[in-house]
Amino acid sequence: MISVNGVVIAMTAAFIIYSFFGGMVASAHANFIQAILIIVLSFMLIPSGLSAVGGFSGMRESLPENFFKLYSGEIGLGWFTIIMLALNGIVGITAQPHMVSMCAMGETEKAGRVGQTYGSFVKRFVTIGWALTGLIVAALVIQNGKALEDPEMAFGYATRVLLMPGLTGLMIAAIIAANMSSASNFMVNTGALFTQNFYKVYINKNSSDKQLLWMGRISGVLLTLLGVLFALYIENVLHAFLFIETIAAFMGIMVFGGILWKRANRYGALFGSTVAFVVYYILNYQDTGVLEIVYKWKPAPFGWAMLAGFATFIILSLLTKPEDPKKIAEFFDNMDRLSDAKKLDKDGKKPLAALHGKALIMLDFPSWFTKKRWENFSFRYKEDWQGFLLATVFVGFLIFIAWLVIQF
Repeated sequence: MISVNGVVIAMTAAFIIYSFFGGMVASAHANFIQAILIIVLSFMLIPSGLSAVGGFSGMRESLPENFFKLYSGEIGLGWFTIIMLALNGIVGITAQPHMVSMCAMGETEKAGRVGQTYGSFVKRFVTIGWALTGLIVAALVIQNGKALEDPEMAFGYATRVLLMPGLTGLMIAAIIAANMSSASNFMVNTGALFTQNFYKVYINKNSSDKQLLWMGRISGVLLTLLGVLFALYIENVLHAFLFIETIAAFMGIMVFGGILWKRANRYGALFGSTVAFVVYYILNYQDTGVLEIVYKWKPAPFGWAMLAGFATFIILSLLTKPEDPKKIAEFFDNMDRLSDAKKLDKDGKKPLAALHGKALIMLDFPSWFTKKRWENFSFRYKEDWQGFLLATVFVGFLIFIAWLVIQF
């Protein structure tokens, strides 16, 4: 029997090899194939699982009623938890290492935005399949009188019981693909971030393209190996996942805040994220009495940490020296212009996005309270508000599907 750590190491070796030599192109092509396998993974167990537990009626007879609620304080998923998880996602997604390159890989800015948004919705759709599979496994365990040592064994138990050998192999391939797709993407992007933002800036300012290429590859491998050490250390995958998302949210304070506020500076950014981490660990230590690296995620400590982090970010930015006004103006001017325009204006700059209905609403928060910001709003932000409304409809549709599934 192969150990869990053995699987992690073997899988890591595989994606490191093709990512090291193929870079972003290899990662993108592999992700496309792996995405198909992820979708297969998400729904493969459902038909045989429903048959085994006696359909939805048999599942309802076996499980408590609160298992079939979309949200419930009884199971630790009340409104406050949902709001904190949403905040985690909104702020944290801005600091994920792959976001900039992934959105920029589209032929146009709109292609990047649409691909990221609706690609995320596909991921949310397949989680409905995961949730239904979880309910099936819970009913199956109860009906068979089994007791799993670890809830994380549920998926493996269902695969072994419900699938024939050939399909079991496909399921294993799909699970490995689901992990490798993200890991490969992170490896390439973390290597690039380290190379461009640290090595090129502080170590070798006159580095050649060849040096940058090899530093990106080597740093990507080394940073990935650090991630493997963390993976071998953790004991609960869910807690580790939410912990990583929490790290992204705390780091996202500086990214999200910097885009929303022109007055933000490096001091507020550094101490804002630092204070968030400190408060998070203090509150969790007070709650558990145990000092750990990875705590079970709870909404209250996270919420207070985010509040403290943003408050520090704002206050310290106001109390310390602002950044170079010229650089700030240049950054926000660039954000106000079409990134993929083929023709330049008479002044040699790209056209203003507002003139084409493509200005960004989520930019420079203080200006929201000025009259100028709201002039010709419907046209200036046409792409943003129409896209937001359409995305909201899709969110409602996904929630409706999830609700519909549990009504059977």
